[in-house]
Amino acid sequence: MSNLFPSLWAASGSAGGADLLQFLPLVLVFVLMYFFFIRPQQKKEAQQKELLASLKVGDMVLMQAGLIGKVLRLTSEHEILLTMAPDVDVRVLKSSVVKVLDEKEPRQVRVAQKEKAIEKKSRPVKKKSS
Repeated sequence: MSNLFPSLWAASGSAGGADLLQFLPLVLVFVLMYFFFIRPQQKKEAQQKELLASLKVGDMVLMQAGLIGKVLRLTSEHEILLTMAPDVDVRVLKSSVVKVLDEKEPRQVRVAQKEKAIEKKSRPVKKKSS
């Protein structure tokens, strides 16, 4: 087997400090992983904690499931009571809150959806020719 790679065997005996240089690419990969994956995730988690700590009664919130509701009461450290519609109150976990919305934002979303629906209706329909 040593006949297959004679240059590797010859070079391995003379360089003592080269062994440490072999670990340099591995260390660089871990450093890059930290800056591209771990650090942004930590920032995102800190922003989420800050968002949850700043929740107050009356805030319009977007949930992970896409539901939008108004905070009616902070029931405990981990739960909030949302009102989705008149006489519809829902207990949810604080951790499921994705975003605090402005009062205008849900209306803007509805208006955009209506505009898209009108646009689809106003498109000319292509007839198939036989």
